[in-house]
Amino acid sequence: MNKLIALAALLLLGLQPALAQQGSIEPEFDKPYISVYGTDTCWYTQRMITDLKKANIAFNYNNLEDTATASKLHGKMYAAGISTKRYNLPVVDVSGTLTVRPESAEVIRQFEQ
Repeated sequence: MNKLIALAALLLLGLQPALAQQGSIEPEFDKPYISVYGTDTCWYTQRMITDLKKANIAFNYNNLEDTATASKLHGKMYAAGISTKRYNLPVVDVSGTLTVRPESAEVIRQFEQ
């Protein structure tokens, strides 16, 4: 029984980063926008950027290697009720909806609504 509980815990912990976290914040701008928070070395961040460019959608890129940018994002995540203890990249803000590692298609769909 203990082995089964341990296995279930490992599976849940292993799946946790894959679950997208989402929350609402006050929008930064009066018009629809996309802000991508990530790093130059993150494959998921770079894929998001590439997909947005292919869709001809303008966006703001915020590099989290800058400590001021990271602090700004952490404040937004806190306001949205998203933990900053451990999270995946990119974090994307679509007009006030903050999502951790969303799918590009979902970001584009949200933006075009």
